[in-house]
Amino acid sequence: MQKFVLLSIAFILYLTASAQQVQNLQMAKSNKKTFFEIQKEFYDYWKGYNVKNGYYLKNGVKQKAPGWKLFKRWEFYWEPRVNPQTGEFPMTTAADIYSDLVKRNNIRSSEGNWMSNGPSSSDGGYEGIGRIN
Repeated sequence: MQKFVLLSIAFILYLTASAQQVQNLQMAKSNKKTFFEIQKEFYDYWKGYNVKNGYYLKNGVKQKAPGWKLFKRWEFYWEPRVNPQTGEFPMTTAADIYSDLVKRNNIRSSEGNWMSNGPSSSDGGYEGIGRIN
């Protein structure tokens, strides 16, 4: 029973993580701004606060910059994924790209006409065949 509960929790967490990535892509698609425009707006907003590592000083008291850490995570995730020249977000997911590849190459199954390319014997007979020593 305990294994079932743990397995169920793990499955739910997996679905949540997958849904988060799809949701991020949908938000990026619906937003007409580029990555660079959003990034510039964020840094322009916080420019006067002189934020360092998510904190700034207000009347000599160290304050946490709300949303800073969340934005930095978002920025870290999207920066390598956007078009480096225009800052446009990708309009397809990896699953979309894979299904297009399968359609173009007419890939139907993972089974095929497999042939052994050797070796089929070794100094010790069949012991150790397929192993690299």
